[in-house]
Amino acid sequence: MKILVTGATGFVGLNIVSALLAQGLEVVGVGHAPPPAEALVALPGHDCVAWHITDLRDAAAVQALFAQEKPDRVVHGAAVTTAAGRDGEAATATAAVNIMAALHVLDAAAAQGTQRLVFLSSASVYGTTTPAQGLLDEALSLPQPSAVYGITKLAAERLLLRAGPLRGVQVFAARLGGVFGRFERDSGLRDTLSPMHQVMQAARLGQPIILPRPGSRDWIYAPDVAEGVAALLLAEAPASPVYNLSSPVIWSVAEWCAALALRSKIDWRLAGPDEPATVDFHGPDDRPPLATARAQQDFGFRARFGMAEALTDYLDWLQRSPPEGDTP
Repeated sequence: MKILVTGATGFVGLNIVSALLAQGLEVVGVGHAPPPAEALVALPGHDCVAWHITDLRDAAAVQALFAQEKPDRVVHGAAVTTAAGRDGEAATATAAVNIMAALHVLDAAAAQGTQRLVFLSSASVYGTTTPAQGLLDEALSLPQPSAVYGITKLAAERLLLRAGPLRGVQVFAARLGGVFGRFERDSGLRDTLSPMHQVMQAARLGQPIILPRPGSRDWIYAPDVAEGVAALLLAEAPASPVYNLSSPVIWSVAEWCAALALRSKIDWRLAGPDEPATVDFHGPDDRPPLATARAQQDFGFRARFGMAEALTDYLDWLQRSPPEGDTP
């Protein structure tokens, strides 16, 4: 089975490529630029991937790519994340990638007889929804995105879910929780780097770590997300079109910092009154957790890494990987 992954050179994409390679699948990686050299050092089997640089906003280029590779299934992860503060200036560019490029990928998949497309959506589609039951549920929680990123993700999700089956392509949307971990870096395309990445970079540079608040959330480690996406991609017959992929366990960035401080000397604290934070949580509130029962029931997905396990693995991975921006 040949799997084509768009956004393959990005943070989540590289984790997905790694998970698919581990299952012995043939992988085609598509990005806006070559994969960074420091990422390839930490990606076993990367020399078996057929890498392509393709502008997914170019419909003809996408059609040519699919005609050449003829993938059986597709993970569409290419996206631009935009901080709410840049919504006005970035709306057009964000929509061009997050909506139109997704439709170009669907068009090409349908033309080549691709069986299944998994679209990487986001918890941001829920927006300001505050569920009565305390969880954001795929069926019960009405999406109410207020920022451009969430709006474009929801628009693409609904367009693909409507048009895909009409054109013979199974489409599933995976709404990802707060992802962090392996391969995360500042690529210039993500305004919303995870708090854990910011903390680890500050720790490496010996800079103070000042949090605006504890930051409790259902944080999910990137390899777990990758395994969930792979499970959905390969599942025999998923029963629902939309799945939350997140962790059932809630913990805080403050707890992460406290655990890191037991292993490494870092300067961290919560911000005092009127004190500016050095770590950006990308919003004034902590999103409610995602319900994860549907994915566990339908294709057996449950995140393996808790906070302590993720910290241990992440530190080990960072020790084996060149620092961000370095060339081996």
